[in-house]
Parts: sequence; C-alpha cells; structure tokens
Amino acid sequence: MIRTTRRAFLASCGVASLLWIGSAGIESAQRLASQLAYRQLQSKTPAAANATPRSTSTTTSASSKEVANLLDQNKDAAGWLVVEDTAVSYPLVQASPKNKDWYLHHNFWNQKDVAGCPFIDDRCTVSSQHVLVFGHHLGSTNLMFSSLASAWKSNVFQTLGSANIETVDNHVFRFKPLCALRVEKNYELVQRFEWPDADEMRNWLSLILDQAETKAQTAQEDAHKARQVLTLATCSNAVAGQQERTLIVFSR
Repeated sequence: MIRTTRRAFLASCGVASLLWIGSAGIESAQRLASQLAYRQLQSKTPAAANATPRSTSTTTSASSKEVANLLDQNKDAAGWLVVEDTAVSYPLVQASPKNKDWYLHHNFWNQKDVAGCPFIDDRCTVSSQHVLVFGHHLGSTNLMFSSLASAWKSNVFQTLGSANIETVDNHVFRFKPLCALRVEKNYELVQRFEWPDADEMRNWLSLILDQAETKAQTAQEDAHKARQVLTLATCSNAVAGQQERTLIVFSR
C-alpha cells in the first residue's frame, strides 16, 4: 500500500495468514504466550473494556494511569485502540523511520511474533490530521484486525461502533465510522497525512468517499465537519498472495 514499510506490510499480510493457518492446532509456545499476554494486558487496562470513552480529546480518564504505564513496557507505546462492537482492543504503537517494519513481525513486548502489533505509520502520529494504523488479518481468527477485514461490505460496516484511542499522555480520541473501501495494495490516496487548511482535507475526504464501497448515512455531513481522520488498514482476504486491502475510515 505504501512505499517501503507499507509494501512490506501489504506483502506480509498474506504471509502472516498463511503462517497462522499452517500452524493452527500446533501454535508455538511463544505465540500462545503473546496472545495470553495481550488478554492479560487488556484485563489490567480499563481503557480496553471501556466502550464509551469521553467524546473529546482533552478529557482525562480514570484509566489514564494504566494507559500511561504502557510506556514502561514499550517506549513506542502510543495508547490503546478499541473498535466498539468488534474484537479489536489492543495497545497501539508508533512505528519509527528507522524501524518501519518492526511491528509487522514483533508484538508489543518486542518479541518475534507473526501476529505483530497494531502500529501507526511512521509518517504520522496519533495527533496528525490523518492517522494511519496497520494491523494483520490472521486467517479465520478474530485476532488483530481480522474482524475488520470484511468491513468494506455494507452489512459488516453497519455493525461497527466508534474507534477510540486513549493515548499515553491522557487524551481520548473518539472517531465515528465514515466509510470503508477495498483497494489494491498500491493504493496511493491514503498516503496523505497533513493539509494546509480544512478545505483541502475535506476535498481529500470527498475523493475517499467517492471510491468507498460503503459509507455512513451521515458521511457527507461528518466529512464536512471532520477535524481528524483515522484509517485502519488490513488485508481483505485471509488467503496468501491476494492483492486487495481493506481500509476503514473514521472521522471526528
């Protein structure tokens, strides 16, 4: 989807699915341990279970201490990501220009893991106008972004709740589902992150909406009011070698 790191992510989607499927029933102890660790981390982080966080980006929550403590485990921690009414509830990390591909193949604790960890593109941050986040589609499981892979279909998209990010510096961002599309792996439009003014960002969003397979009933209105956009990206198909990628676009 996106130059060096992004191409690596897109190429690895199918590989990750294939490896996951091939190891079904005989998962390595390391992979089992990392998934258990994610579940344990969720149980200790109130943000993970909070389906209705505050609607502004400046409200400090009761779970701020726990989310901030993620930095003690990983200096790249950006916060916690939850997509309501899905299985997505994971720590979120920030990729760096020097290690663009690291979280494709390593978990939150920097252990080698085919499941990786949801990560923010190295060209943006959680406070950018457009935040692009990658997560793997792992076979027929609900792990990582697998439950989002079919969101380009209207019946799946309509079931999605808000995407919420609670950051390590005590902010909460709540994004409404805007649209979803299935694109080729070299899709370029999603690679914009900042604009000189609100009108240019809205024009970009209009192009995205024009190409979307499905969108919210209030998509045009929400796009016009948007101050920030979040895109979650994953492979559309669990079969290795496929070209399609699913993008789910949220706004606030």
